[in-house]
Amino acid sequence: MRHAYEVGDTVVVRTDLDTYARYRMADHDFDDAGCHAVSDMLQYGGCAVKITEVYRNASNRTRYRIDADGGFWAWVDEMFDCDDREYDIDLSELF
Repeated sequence: MRHAYEVGDTVVVRTDLDTYARYRMADHDFDDAGCHAVSDMLQYGGCAVKITEVYRNASNRTRYRIDADGGFWAWVDEMFDCDDREYDIDLSELF
C-alpha cells in the first residue's frame, strides 16, 4: 500500500474543497473513482489536522482518517494541501 502520509503526520486541509469534485489518492488506480468532499468536511479547510489512520475501505481503496472529525469521514491525498515532500513512487507501477 503506497500513500503520501503516515499515521501521526500533520497535514493541512485544502481551503478550496468542492463537493462537486472528485478527489483521489496520489497513487490511485485508474478504476478508483475517488471520493467527494461532503459539506461537513468544508469546515476543516485551512486547518492543520493529524492523520490518525490509514486504511483500506470496503472497495480496497486506501483512505485516511483524521483527528479533527473524530475519524468520521474518509479523506484522500488530494483533499490536503501539497507540501514539498518527495514521494518515492515508481510511476511505472501505475501503468
